Amino acid sequence: MTLQPGKCYENAYRMMTGYGDDRGPLCRLEENIGGEVLLVHGYPKLTMGPHKGRVYGHAWLHLVKLGQVVDGGCGCLADVGLYYQVGQIKTEQCRSYCRAGAKQQYEDTGSYGPWGDVPEGALFEETIEAS
Repeated sequence: MTLQPGKCYENAYRMMTGYGDDRGPLCRLEENIGGEVLLVHGYPKLTMGPHKGRVYGHAWLHLVKLGQVVDGGCGCLADVGLYYQVGQIKTEQCRSYCRAGAKQQYEDTGSYGPWGDVPEGALFEETIEAS
């Protein structure tokens, strides 16, 4: 799967669910490690540039049993604690979805995300690129 720059919500969704089938690329990993894979929408804080200090909408996968995340933007694997610490991510602003829940959200909204409440002033890729 080729990740699309600026499309973290779509990338993360497709990594989890696949392309129109029930077997996303991480299904086999989930089966092999015997753990849960969750799609997470959250709001890391920008640490440099003209929007430094503001949060932005982002999506990633949480490999629960491994304690790792797969970033929806770059596909990088990182320790979940470090990822949240570096991104200054507030867990109360995150929403997690199992595969069935993510598919239902997509069917209901026709969007890859974000789904649910968005923090006031949150930026998204289009806003950041336009500056």
